[in-house]
Amino acid sequence: MSMTILGSARLETDPHLYFRILVHLEQGHWWWRLMAAIETAWLDRILIGRRNGVALDLGCGAGATLERLARRSELQRVIGVEPVAEALIHAHFRQSASISKNRIPYLVRGAGERLPVASQSVDFVMCLDVIQHLPIASRPALLLEISRVLRPGGHLVLRSNAPPLFRCRVSSVAREEQPIHPRELFKWCANAGLRVRRSSRANAVGSLYEELRALLKRGWRRSPTASGHPAGRGLVLDSNGDRTRSSRLAHAIAAWETAWVGRWGLPLPVGHSFWLHAEV
Repeated sequence: MSMTILGSARLETDPHLYFRILVHLEQGHWWWRLMAAIETAWLDRILIGRRNGVALDLGCGAGATLERLARRSELQRVIGVEPVAEALIHAHFRQSASISKNRIPYLVRGAGERLPVASQSVDFVMCLDVIQHLPIASRPALLLEISRVLRPGGHLVLRSNAPPLFRCRVSSVAREEQPIHPRELFKWCANAGLRVRRSSRANAVGSLYEELRALLKRGWRRSPTASGHPAGRGLVLDSNGDRTRSSRLAHAIAAWETAWVGRWGLPLPVGHSFWLHAEV
């Protein structure tokens, strides 16, 4: 996910401040609530009837997904892997403050291309908004590593950014950050021995609004900025709050989309986020 947080000039040089604001946004912003609801609905189907499972949150960040995983009765152990030390600090304090001692996830610093986890030791992997931040050459290796650590019959839920609906020239300045096309993910999964069971785009209405706004502002043939997003800045979040009229409308729309993609399991053809469920 490409993301800009308004009013955050210090964030690029102050990781602690970045993750502190991130924790605040994860607790109530409509985008995170939408994604968390889809995640929960998909997990309800995947984990039904399971007991004593081991889950891995790859790229756990400040720990929002870890916290939800640790509260699931189907999982006995939860592992969080994250390359950024500041994120792990926030994740540690977050879990310690809200989860009983015997349910606190095990946190380890590591990279997705070389997971510090034994082969065939995990039943479930969550990988949210990680793969698009890796160098292009390393992305297939991430799927291979996930396949390595999963036990036979294990599951992967992956979320990435996705190409815009409207075609426009993409800047070559930051090709590493360009949205990933779903067929690339399908190919990498197949090569890693992962069978795709389900997929859908998400954030449909919000992404369409951003694209139309960008097209009206920039024109059909104008190239986007280095972020590769048609609006030029990715997902724009206001760190001052989520109480505007447009945000309340977004919450209502997100609730409908949660039911469509999550509870009913119907795929959406548009959206700047892409969800994928695969199985070994």
